[in-house]
Formats: sequence, C-alpha cells, structure tokens
Amino acid sequence: LCSLRLKDFKKRRFVGVNFSEADITGCDFSLCEFEDCHLEGAVISPETTFNNADLRGATFVGSELCVARLQGAVITSNQASSMLFDRYGIVVAGNLDV
Repeated sequence: LCSLRLKDFKKRRFVGVNFSEADITGCDFSLCEFEDCHLEGAVISPETTFNNADLRGATFVGSELCVARLQGAVITSNQASSMLFDRYGIVVAGNLDV
C-alpha cells in the first residue's frame, strides 16, 4: 500500500498511472485529467478532491470514489452507473421500449 496522503496534484495530466490500493486520503486532484489510469481499491476520504477533474479515463472499482469531493468532475455514464450501484444499490437501466 503506497501512501500519497495530502499531496497536491492540481492541474496535472496522468497517463497510465496506477493508483490501485494507494492511500490518496486528502489528496487534491482538482482540474486533473486521467487517461488509462487505475484507482481500484484506492483509499479515498471525504477530504480527497477531484473537483473539475476529467475521470473518464480512470477505472475505480472498489475505491469508494463517491465519498470524495467531485464538484464539476466529468465521468462516463458507465462510471456514474457503477457509482450509484456501489453506493446505493441503484441499478440504472438503459432505454426500455414500453
């Protein structure tokens, strides 16, 4: 388990970075862009910030991303569905012909 606690990464572009199982408690990833990055199982706290970050290129299964600060963050519809299911057990259905 790598500890990156309280680091300031604002406005950085991450390409191919593996944060899996890292402790990123309190880190600031505001305005960052993630491309082909992994955050699976990362330790995230309410103090971890992803405000206005582009997370579309990140995978974060099992990382509790939804507890972080995410104002203005950009995610895919699949990521949003996954977060809703992980946090609340909500299943987002596709368009249904009724």
